[in-house]
Amino acid sequence: DTDSNGGKNLYFPLLYSYIDFLGSKASYVRHNVTFEDLLSHRTDIGKRLEERRFACTFINNPDPVRLRFIKELSRYGRIDVFGRYTNNYVQDKIQTGNNYKFNICFENDLYPGYVTEKPLEGWLSRAVPVYWGSDTQGILNSAAMINCSGYNSLSEAAELVAYLEKKTEILEQIIKQPLLSSLTPKPNLAKFLRQILN
Repeated sequence: DTDSNGGKNLYFPLLYSYIDFLGSKASYVRHNVTFEDLLSHRTDIGKRLEERRFACTFINNPDPVRLRFIKELSRYGRIDVFGRYTNNYVQDKIQTGNNYKFNICFENDLYPGYVTEKPLEGWLSRAVPVYWGSDTQGILNSAAMINCSGYNSLSEAAELVAYLEKKTEILEQIIKQPLLSSLTPKPNLAKFLRQILN
């Protein structure tokens, strides 16, 4: 929730809990990437784009918006669907995602400030994240993804994805972008907790 509740709440999107936020290399951290890593451009895009398939997605929750977009985009190419929804699990979502040009990573809801691991895992796969979310705080770098919520319709967003498929140079530039906006401040958890406890 983005409401500070008079300074009693700290905006800490779920995305942050999936990274090594404190730089501690703790075993419980889901992805071995730091906040600072997400602010950096990268040079390695993984598998060559010419060798990749069109698009993939990982679905446990068959949200209607997500399914509608897959139907729209399927008019332009094959979309491989993994996860509980299709009983088609993969060992490593990040590694699997690098076999595709696009990784469809829609949020489960379009709620202001609701940013989960979805764009992070799309970005980590070094595919172009095709996102749908309401990042009202602007923590995500809009140049690092295609955010379908910013288009007039899902079909319009699907047309753009299809147009970009053969634009290798543009896709590479998107993939190299940092995930987080350069203006995104790193929340100071210790300072916040000290203030609240005092």
